[in-house]
Amino acid sequence: MSTLDLPSEGLDNYLTLLYFAVFSVVSARERRAFWSTRPSRWLIGTLTAEALVGTAVTRVGLPDLQALPWAETAGIFAYALVACLLVNDLLKVGLIRWRIPTAVA
Repeated sequence: MSTLDLPSEGLDNYLTLLYFAVFSVVSARERRAFWSTRPSRWLIGTLTAEALVGTAVTRVGLPDLQALPWAETAGIFAYALVACLLVNDLLKVGLIRWRIPTAVA
């Protein structure tokens, strides 16, 4: 089996989905802003381990897929962080307040 030096589109798609999943769990667990309550140690540990293992896989690469450079990894992380924990979280809280006024204190 030879490495074809294919572009890393598969790995950056994987990493984007991974980070969105991790940050979505952090946001979805709370009806108010995600920082209103602290997640449990188990949840923090599990999400951190998942993100670290996934990041390590993309840094090493897979057969026929090039590893992602640190700059691209950091960019994907920042994009997912802002999109999930800023934009989506603000929309979530606003929509819950609008549709279910008694749900958010």
